[in-house]
Amino acid sequence: MTTLNQANKTFTLYSIVVFALFFLLIRALFHHIQDVSWMPNLLQFTSDIWFDFRYGHAIGESLLVLVALFTFVSLMIYGIKDMYRQYQWNRFIKHQLSKDLTKLLNLKYAELHFPISVLHDAELFALTSGIINPRIIISSGLVKSLSDNELKAVLLHETYHGIHYHPVKKWFLRRLSHVMMYVPMLKGLTAYYSIWIELLADRYAIEQMRDKTYFASALVKMINHAQSSTRMLPMTADFGKTAVNYRLKQVLDLQEQLDVAYCSKKALWSSIAVGILFTSIVLFSCS
Repeated sequence: MTTLNQANKTFTLYSIVVFALFFLLIRALFHHIQDVSWMPNLLQFTSDIWFDFRYGHAIGESLLVLVALFTFVSLMIYGIKDMYRQYQWNRFIKHQLSKDLTKLLNLKYAELHFPISVLHDAELFALTSGIINPRIIISSGLVKSLSDNELKAVLLHETYHGIHYHPVKKWFLRRLSHVMMYVPMLKGLTAYYSIWIELLADRYAIEQMRDKTYFASALVKMINHAQSSTRMLPMTADFGKTAVNYRLKQVLDLQEQLDVAYCSKKALWSSIAVGILFTSIVLFSCS
């Protein structure tokens, strides 16, 4: 079905848009830098950069350079913060790890060929975490609250996220849409992608179980349960409350073609206008 490719198509489109914008921003920066003579005197070098920025270029070029600096500096700062939060999360996993339950579930669901970690926590949560080597993280409360088949359905859902590296991809989209807020369609594409990876993971779990009853009951239990704060982590893809209405519709009728909008028309045309503006500034910049 064509719906099975929506997440990959969205990620590809998003990447093309972002890399095109990065090219324009980097080009604008280099255009400014090449006019400045490199010298060991830091004070003089800084003075020359400011003079070139203030008087050497049109106001549109200078504004684009400011946008570029804001984008790259913000991305670096948020990236460092996210990496630190991920480091703290990994330490938390080691501290809260239930070794007995972790060993038991990895043996019990060995056919998934995907590592599982169980944390001591009364809340019901399941997520996939990690960048290069993602793994499934679930709570001991979840293990106690679900039947074996319900738990397997949840694990299959999370396995799909891990196989396709959704945690890092979702972080990539969410972080860039936050930093590049001047391109509003990116936020819409991020939401669209987040919806579809959940729908596809749900469908995968149902198809592997060959019975949607277990998945549906697990989904309802987790929707009705209070959510854990761990789902605010930067590089995770969780079973939580994302796209609940769409997911319930899919469970009721797997053949239904769900109508999920990419983004609003206002966001689309605003983003196109920004792209045209940036391109015009770069193309007509002084030589």
